[in-house]
Amino acid sequence: IAPVWRGENTQRGRFREFFQCDFDILGTESIESDIEILLIIKSGMLKLDIGDFRINVNNRRILNSLLKKLDLSDKSVEILRTIDKIYKIGKENVIKELTDNAKIDSEKIESILDSLNIDNNKNKILGEMIDDEIFDTLERLKTKLGNEYIESVNETEQLFSTLKTLGILKYFSFNPAITRGLDYYTGVVFETFILDNVDFGSICSGGRYDNLTGLYSKNVVPGVGGSFGLDRLLALMESNNLFDKKSSKSDVLIFNIANHNFEKYFNLAETLRSNDINAEVFYEDKKIAQQFKYAENKSIRYVLFAGDEEFNSNKFNLKDIKYGEEKKSLTIDEIIKTIKQ
Repeated sequence: IAPVWRGENTQRGRFREFFQCDFDILGTESIESDIEILLIIKSGMLKLDIGDFRINVNNRRILNSLLKKLDLSDKSVEILRTIDKIYKIGKENVIKELTDNAKIDSEKIESILDSLNIDNNKNKILGEMIDDEIFDTLERLKTKLGNEYIESVNETEQLFSTLKTLGILKYFSFNPAITRGLDYYTGVVFETFILDNVDFGSICSGGRYDNLTGLYSKNVVPGVGGSFGLDRLLALMESNNLFDKKSSKSDVLIFNIANHNFEKYFNLAETLRSNDINAEVFYEDKKIAQQFKYAENKSIRYVLFAGDEEFNSNKFNLKDIKYGEEKKSLTIDEIIKTIKQ
């Protein structure tokens, strides 16, 4: 978990400096390691419990096989980057961008999009394929590519078959438009969306990058991994009011009724703390209304009143600010029991 940087215009949940929570498996090219990374994402999303989600999965090897068959391997970078934007700019703009900028025949582009069943007009989340449609599409791709190029399709089929056997296929989809814009991805790629907040963007992305270490080292180490965007997660949770508004660790604020009793206030606080109750003493000799405001601003639920009379009787008044209920003449044991309940 560390800060990373990128050069771009900032937007909601997307900054130039941000924190990523990364997880990777290095040293193996096995499809099993790809599946393990996907299982980590699934477990993380379930643990976060921030809404229904789906992990969109694709395999760039399928795309590369299709491009090779169409003699477009030399244009793979432009094509993959542009296809990755289809659900932002639309199918027609993808075709226009590739014909105008990359000088690719429009019929070949149409063939790519049709083969991959990519259509931005689908009435689905990002045009993804789920359940049996995944396997139907992969079977069609086998026919389209032929035996020479179907290894990547078989690999992808194995991945989804494993997820189905594990009983967790509902969390995943096959989305051939997910290519990830970065050039170093070589195989499985994925992006994770909250279904009610798809426009917010992916909150956990990644893929296989078997050639990346070769840029920095003589030793080429295959790898696969992903990362949760911590800042984007926080922004999403904040926009959906998923945070506990409590800004204080204190369970109870002991009011400063009479400043000469300060030692007794500290003694009360220590008694509460020794019973695993976070107690805070109001330090300054201010009006009760100001002390109430302090407790409310910090979302401290309970306030405890203790003046000379209360200390003499060893019975105190406790008010629950959240529900506006006040209990009077409680012993310290009764106060502890009330707060813990």
